[in-house]
Amino acid sequence: MGIKKRLIWIVAGSGFLLFFLLVVIFYPMLLQQFRSIEEQAARESMDRLAEQIQQEQEQLLNFNQDWSSWDDTLAFVERGGQDESYIESNLDGESLNNGNLSFMMIVDKNEEILFSQSQNEAGEAESGFEALALTETEVLDTFSRLIIGETNLYQYGDKAYMVSALPIQATSTNSGSNGTMIMGREINGSYIEMLADSMQVPLTFQVLAEEEADGNASRISSSDRNLVHSEYRLPYANTSNAASFVFEQPRTIYNQGAKTINLLLVSFTSGMILLTVLLIFLLNRSILKRIAFLSGNLNTIEQKGVFEDTVTVDGNDEITVLQKSANRLICSLRSSHQEMYDLAYRDPVTNLYNRYYLLKELSSQTNQKQPFSLLFIDLDHFKKVNDTFGHHAGDEVLRETSRRMNTCAPNGTTVIRMGGDEFVIIVPSFAEFPYEVLLQALTKPFLVDNHRVFISGSIGISTYPEDGTSYEQLLQSADIAMYEAKKQGKNSYRYYTDVENKAYYKEYVFHENDIRRAFANKEFVVHYQPIVNGIDLSVKGMEALVRWKHPERGLLAPGQFLPMIEELCLMDELGMMVLETSLKQMTLWNMGRKTPLLLSVNVAKTQMKNRTFFSRLDAILENIDLQHTPLQLEITEEMLSDHLKTTIDFAEELGKRDIKLALDDFGTGTSNLLYLKEIPINTLKLDQAFVRNLPFAPFDAALFASVHKLCMKLGIELVAEGAETEEQIYFLTKTYPSTIQGFWFSPALAPEDVTIYLAQENERRLI
Repeated sequence: MGIKKRLIWIVAGSGFLLFFLLVVIFYPMLLQQFRSIEEQAARESMDRLAEQIQQEQEQLLNFNQDWSSWDDTLAFVERGGQDESYIESNLDGESLNNGNLSFMMIVDKNEEILFSQSQNEAGEAESGFEALALTETEVLDTFSRLIIGETNLYQYGDKAYMVSALPIQATSTNSGSNGTMIMGREINGSYIEMLADSMQVPLTFQVLAEEEADGNASRISSSDRNLVHSEYRLPYANTSNAASFVFEQPRTIYNQGAKTINLLLVSFTSGMILLTVLLIFLLNRSILKRIAFLSGNLNTIEQKGVFEDTVTVDGNDEITVLQKSANRLICSLRSSHQEMYDLAYRDPVTNLYNRYYLLKELSSQTNQKQPFSLLFIDLDHFKKVNDTFGHHAGDEVLRETSRRMNTCAPNGTTVIRMGGDEFVIIVPSFAEFPYEVLLQALTKPFLVDNHRVFISGSIGISTYPEDGTSYEQLLQSADIAMYEAKKQGKNSYRYYTDVENKAYYKEYVFHENDIRRAFANKEFVVHYQPIVNGIDLSVKGMEALVRWKHPERGLLAPGQFLPMIEELCLMDELGMMVLETSLKQMTLWNMGRKTPLLLSVNVAKTQMKNRTFFSRLDAILENIDLQHTPLQLEITEEMLSDHLKTTIDFAEELGKRDIKLALDDFGTGTSNLLYLKEIPINTLKLDQAFVRNLPFAPFDAALFASVHKLCMKLGIELVAEGAETEEQIYFLTKTYPSTIQGFWFSPALAPEDVTIYLAQENERRLI
């Protein structure tokens, strides 16, 4: 979407959003405000109505008070209503008019009517209740429900009356009563009209049945668009029904407010449309056309695929600044493009092309169908440089090697570093490569930290298309030829076509890839062989032993894969995996045991020499309590003879961490008792070659007895490996009690089998 369309969408969208907010949020809020004002006005009118009715009730009560607390009225009641002068003087039609009454009734204390008089809506007075659609009996029937001393609404038939009942007493006293004065005022059309005139609102009255009378005393409704409907309810004192006073007021405030808001919304919408059109016109004229021109220039540069051209600069405003910035960006991209290319396709150590460039170049070369040769070069003895002088020295040797290769390589060839100490050279068909010259150049000494270092190179050569039509086949063929050159004594070169046993090398490469896949898929597992106390046959610990759970060949023993792993320099990675896995597993087994099991793990020579070993070990031990999971590391005699100083330092570091050190396979190498003096060894594991013929071989028995006595004197634990017969077990438990490890008790077991083995431990112990 172009800027112009996007701008239209942004402006229109912003206007629509604002319009939406006004309509959805502010419009209802404002209308609600107007509605609230109307309802408040209706509520105030309802309050005035309630106040007016209350005043009417108070007036009626006060009028009744004047009559009921009059000595003449009391005398009339005491004479049993037989006082014509009282009636003629006081109880004429004027009494009803003065109190605006519909009826009045004097009842003695026996609820006998002494006098009653009524007046119809036209003001015509009648004796009794002849003027009303009401009888004295109906009033007397509810006499017990009359609330003496108050004025309330009562329902008689379909009529409503405001009735006041007061005890008839002497003027000077408020105690005692000889009768009741009852006065009533009908809620008729005249009364409602009087209320409406005082409130200045149209008012109607109706009686609500019981089911309609439930609810609040008042209600305000604005469901009608033009009127606000208000209802004020008063319950009847003698029934469960209620009287309803209803009045309606025009919705002037609400309708006028809604009209004003609608007019504002229409004006706002029109203004937004005009503003959008004007803004788009101005932006298109002063900005968008120039941006489109700038975009066209940049597209031209993009289509050419180079960063040599620049954009045209015009004007003297922000667009001009943008054009100049674009030119600076092009210059920066020109430099960054080269840097990114180098990062992607250059080796940072030697500045040669890297493996990714090789794959790209081989794909290009094979697509062109032009013959070429591929040289695969592996440096001989380079690992010793890294091990002896460190990686910084190794990097310097690699840089010097790359310079020598570039010097020897003829024009048109490409020198590439694959990784590690492996290089590849692509030689076109027209070039003759001086293999001997390159080999001689590599054998010249390298100066590293003022030391002369010697390496050499083994070169394997494959040709396209004879030895492969894809880069995978060409690389594999050259790799196999390189292995043949190494096998023939190193410092030489071989053509793939001259390799006789190609199947062997393909198998070798296959196994290498198989092992690397096994690491990625976590196919290496740890099994555990019990280490048994020769005194009571209790389990003292477990030796962790690695196995390869091959997906096709099944469970493989260490001898079937460890040599290849050592050659691939992967022992460190495998050893740390075994150490971490076995420590976690042993921690689980030791939970709840009174005497924790010892974990014994083999350490390779490369691990012991690796400077990062202890930092990685410490990281593993962060969550391990060695008091509850004691650890012992095993080394061999070969490691002692080759690296005595390194071994001593290694043992001291283990001692700092409360980790035991065991000397494994004792007696098979250049056994030297000096080792027991120089190195703080905790455990001596006697090789099974000295246990196999016990107890029948006198020499072996005498040798074992001597070693046993020596270990007892030095406080070194002696472990006899490879115990497999009953005679051997008797010799190792009764004659010379020792710690035992061998198939007689158990081979190396999977973790789930070890759990079962430990559960049955008590059954095997000697009591």
